Amino acid sequence: MTIDTRLQELAPDPAYSAEQVGLIRARVLDRAAALDDTSRRRTLPRPGRRLLVGGALALTVAGALIIGPVLDPAPGPFAANALTPLAQAAQRTEVPPLSNGQVLHRTTEHRMTEAASGKVTNMRQEEWTLGDGTFYRQTTVDGEVGPVEYSGPSASDDFTPGEIAALPTDPAELLKAVKNSPQAASYCGDGCSGEQSLLGTIIYRGYAPTKVWAAAIEAYGSFDDVQVRVDEAKHLTYVTEVAKGGPLTMRFDSATGRLLGYHSTSPQDGGRTDTMRALLSKVENGVPARIVGDARRQE
Repeated sequence: MTIDTRLQELAPDPAYSAEQVGLIRARVLDRAAALDDTSRRRTLPRPGRRLLVGGALALTVAGALIIGPVLDPAPGPFAANALTPLAQAAQRTEVPPLSNGQVLHRTTEHRMTEAASGKVTNMRQEEWTLGDGTFYRQTTVDGEVGPVEYSGPSASDDFTPGEIAALPTDPAELLKAVKNSPQAASYCGDGCSGEQSLLGTIIYRGYAPTKVWAAAIEAYGSFDDVQVRVDEAKHLTYVTEVAKGGPLTMRFDSATGRLLGYHSTSPQDGGRTDTMRALLSKVENGVPARIVGDARRQE
C-alpha cells in the first residue's frame, strides 16, 4: 500500500486543503524514514485497566482524519503532541488538591452489553475518595442498590490523591517520575509497562490537581498507540488507545479538559462493551454519615 492510497482511505475532511494534505503526506514519509533505523516503542497496556468496568469500544468515524504524535518527524516524545491543546484547556479548570478531610465525590453511569447474548446491564457507581486513598463506593445495578464498599489507603497499588498532588507538573518530568515509581513496577505483569496505565488512571480518576492533571494529559499523548480526533463543532476531543486487548476511547470536553466518558470493549470478556458517562466530579467536605455508617455495618 502506498502512502497516497492510505491518505485516500483516511478520507480527510473536505476542510483540509490540498496543501495541508500534501504537508501531512510529507511528514508521514519523513517520519517513516526516520524510523528505519529506530526501534519503535512497543504497544503499551490500556489506561487504568483495573478501574475501568468492562472493556472497550472505540469510536469509528468515517471521513475523519486521525492525528497523533506519530505524524511529526521531529525527535522527542512531546514534539507535535496532539493532546497539547487539551492539556492547555485543562489548565484553565481549577481542580484543588484534596486536604483537611476533603473528598472527591464522583458518580458514573455504565451501560454494559454482552456480545454473545446481547444482554444489557445498567450500572451506577457513586464514590467518595479521600486524600490518603481511602474510598467508599455504592453500586446500583439495574435499579438494585448494593451495600457500601469500603477500602483503606493501603488496598491499592495506584497513586493516592496525596501522592498525585506531589508529582511533577512538567509532562516530561511527570512521565519520568511515573515510569520510575514503585507503582509502575507493580502495576502489571510480565511484558507490561505500567507508566501509560498509571497516567490513564490519573486522568480517569479526576482528583489530580490542575497542573498535574494537565501534565498527565500531555504525557499520555506521547505514546505511539494513542490517536486523537477533535470534533470542533461539538467541542469534543476523542482519545483512543489502541491496545492489544482492544481499543479504548475516552471523550473529553475540549474547552475544559474534563473527562466526559469512555467507550471500551474487552475481547477477554467475550467482547463485552462498556459505555461510561461521568455525571459528577466534585470536591466536597467529607463523606456523608449514612455512607460511613453503612460501610461500618458491612465490616
